[in-house]
Amino acid sequence: MTMQKYGLALLLLAGQPVGAQPVPGFFSDLPPYDVLLESGDAASQIATLMGEGVQPPCTLAPLDKALALTPSPGRPRGLIQYARAGCLSDKAQQPAARAAIDESVRLLPGYGAPLALAFMLYSFSDRPGPAADYLVRLIEINPDAALQVDDYSVSNLMSRLSDANDRRRLARLSEKLLEIGWMSDDLAQRATLATAVIEGRMDAGDVAGARALVETVAVPGKLYTMLSDRRYEALWPDIERWAGPQLGRLWQPYLRAAEGRWRASNNADAAKDYGDALLDAGHYDAILRDLLPLTQRKIDPKDDDGLIFLVPSIAAALARADRWDDIEALYQRMLAIWPLGGETNALNLSGNRAVYLFRAGKADAARQEIDRTIVEALRRREEVGAGALAAMALHRACILQKLGETEEALKARDIIGPSRRVMIADLMLCLDRPNDARDALIMALEDPAQRASAINFVQPGDFSPNDGMAGRTIRARQALARDPALLREVAKYGRVLDFELKAPPELEKVPL
Repeated sequence: MTMQKYGLALLLLAGQPVGAQPVPGFFSDLPPYDVLLESGDAASQIATLMGEGVQPPCTLAPLDKALALTPSPGRPRGLIQYARAGCLSDKAQQPAARAAIDESVRLLPGYGAPLALAFMLYSFSDRPGPAADYLVRLIEINPDAALQVDDYSVSNLMSRLSDANDRRRLARLSEKLLEIGWMSDDLAQRATLATAVIEGRMDAGDVAGARALVETVAVPGKLYTMLSDRRYEALWPDIERWAGPQLGRLWQPYLRAAEGRWRASNNADAAKDYGDALLDAGHYDAILRDLLPLTQRKIDPKDDDGLIFLVPSIAAALARADRWDDIEALYQRMLAIWPLGGETNALNLSGNRAVYLFRAGKADAARQEIDRTIVEALRRREEVGAGALAAMALHRACILQKLGETEEALKARDIIGPSRRVMIADLMLCLDRPNDARDALIMALEDPAQRASAINFVQPGDFSPNDGMAGRTIRARQALARDPALLREVAKYGRVLDFELKAPPELEKVPL
């Protein structure tokens, strides 16, 4: 819903390079090196080569020699391929890494470690389908190890499955995680998991099973979406009993929990989750009061890299206050710490900086920044989500339209593609083609995988009133959301709620 509020798609690439040893130590179920004895006379030489190859930083040459000495399928080759997969990934040879781990999984059936590494390699190479399948197999083989998978990795995978419109895998994975009791520290992530299971159960006709989970969703934004979508109509009374009128009963505990976790942990990940909660609540002053100072203190690039994901919430709050120079200073400071071309997640900073340059009326500078970002994103294509690339193309098109390059801007439609018709609608609004935007939304409504986003489009929104160049598009978006022909189509699948997703204003003034 944050994206709905601002008429802008924050990039949030959610991708990190996967290192040579990305699987934590709790995945200790690999077979011992003794299995190399199965290689016969070459076992001693293979063991020596393996020892050389896995010493950090890993070295491919001895691992490749060990593989050549093990041509027959079996556990020794599976163990070597496991080591090679991690090392190949560390050397940014992702296709070869995936091929190696695929073979390792086949040759080491019943072991969780290859499945865990396969899940990570596929997930962070933007192949969420196979990644989800591997994680489900890990859950089935070694649920105790699967319980230790971190929030970031699960959140990344679920986000990519959602972006790929793979609702079937998303529901299955969520059911499996719920089954073993996997629990996120973040309330929003827990709610994402629960709502994916609810959606899957509703699609399967299991209304009672879906109803049983309603009270596990403690994030107002997730329930807001359900209240507008007729797929969940049977649950509307349960949601209203649980959350109260206009979801008002949930806001204070949600905000209190997010703030409490941040103050207790004092880490960047918890700060990001608190920022998301405040942004959903519309508590912009609290973001500036509590979270802006985190970007002004001494920052450790390694330990504080979670701040990259907090910056969009702070920038949004600064925009509400019409502090455009402060937004530019914020992004320049963050990019000095995490420069473009360094870690992959710096793409979030440069991409969003381009958006704010455009909103501040600096189209030429915005064009330079978004072009730099896209070049780097394509260089790192294995790590960057397709949805993020589509968002970059959308923002570039809006900038180009302002610069008079309409024909070039229209090329973004093919990059965005038919699986993101709501984004196509935003593109058409940038290009002053509201009728085409309406048609794109109607087509999205007809696709179950895109329907929720199209219904969200017409919900009441707290749009920022002080946008410069983006203001025209935002006003066009608001007008389209009231279009009678569009609303008639929406009514077939959902409804327009009579309230915004926003916390009562008095909560911002009361200490939580």
